[in-house]
Amino acid sequence: MKMIDISVEIISPVIVYPPTHISGSALRGALAAKYIQNHHIADPSQDYDFQNLFLNEQVIYSDLVPGGLVLPLTAMSCKRRPGFKEEGRHGVYDALFANITSTVPINCPECGQDLKRLEGYHDFNRVQKLETSVSTHVGIDRITSTAAPEILYSDAEIDEGQMLHGKIYAPEAYIPRLIELLEGDFYVGRSKTRGKGKVRVVSATVADWDLDTMRLSWEMWNHKAKIMLGKMWRWDFLFSVTLHSDVIIVDEFLRASNDLSDDVRWLPKAAMQECKFGDGTIEFVGRFCQLDRISGWNSAHKLPKNDDFCIRRGSVFIYGFTGNEADKLQLQDKLIEMSFNGIGLRRSEGFGRIVINDSFHSDYAGGDFSCTE
Repeated sequence: MKMIDISVEIISPVIVYPPTHISGSALRGALAAKYIQNHHIADPSQDYDFQNLFLNEQVIYSDLVPGGLVLPLTAMSCKRRPGFKEEGRHGVYDALFANITSTVPINCPECGQDLKRLEGYHDFNRVQKLETSVSTHVGIDRITSTAAPEILYSDAEIDEGQMLHGKIYAPEAYIPRLIELLEGDFYVGRSKTRGKGKVRVVSATVADWDLDTMRLSWEMWNHKAKIMLGKMWRWDFLFSVTLHSDVIIVDEFLRASNDLSDDVRWLPKAAMQECKFGDGTIEFVGRFCQLDRISGWNSAHKLPKNDDFCIRRGSVFIYGFTGNEADKLQLQDKLIEMSFNGIGLRRSEGFGRIVINDSFHSDYAGGDFSCTE
């Protein structure tokens, strides 16, 4: 499995909902339409490459987001001047470890105001947010081709000139096809016949998974966690699962679930607290999550997609492993596989992307305030 890091520039206003990012589903649909147009395909179901690139769930298209990174639900900042020090604000604090030790700060050390949850996207220097505009339109009567009475609607548009970042995960054999497809402009979102939704990939870099670096970063993360947790540390390996996209998980009765163990069977259920792993145990330590409703539109069928409930992006689940070194390495292998493949349903549409031991939790555990206690 290879990874393509892409940066996309918005050339003309993009109409998607919500206008905070471009979903992996919209990106996949836009590239599928470009593929059909470029290759003059009359029946995509008979095209082998089209099937592999867009329908067989072998290629995963992530969301395109400003800054490229998601703020976890444990991120906190000043109520009056929220944001990173680098952007002239009062600093950011991650409360993951503080929640475990029940020592969450409530006041900004800069001004004494309350600390509140900080949401959105970031690049480790700034909170990133897309600039949007609202355009109002008159409905058109299909018979007379004139303005329809009492039909007035508005669209929220992502303004042109902004950059979004994302990833495409694919087997190595498909990489040349994808790189070729990413060249030039394509259209995403609604109202494309009006010139809306034109975007351009300004960079596409193929990257490998550096497994040794990944394991080393997890050990460094654990070293910082051990310092932050102090006497409460009781594990041989602590790991967090931070959702960098919405995740759809259902239980055995197909009901929406906010428990990762309903999809990742070797993780402990939240209600049971722990489970066996090899000769050791995995303990459920805590979670910080919210459920959202998601909907969409299937352009091929010209029908709305079924509504799903998802665990919201930025949610964090944390687990602790106690056991021998061999079992720890086996656990890390499973975590690497989970990082590659994602979790939950509809992964090829950008859902289910996760990060194990997100560096945000360790880098900002003490905040980027000028002073901490």
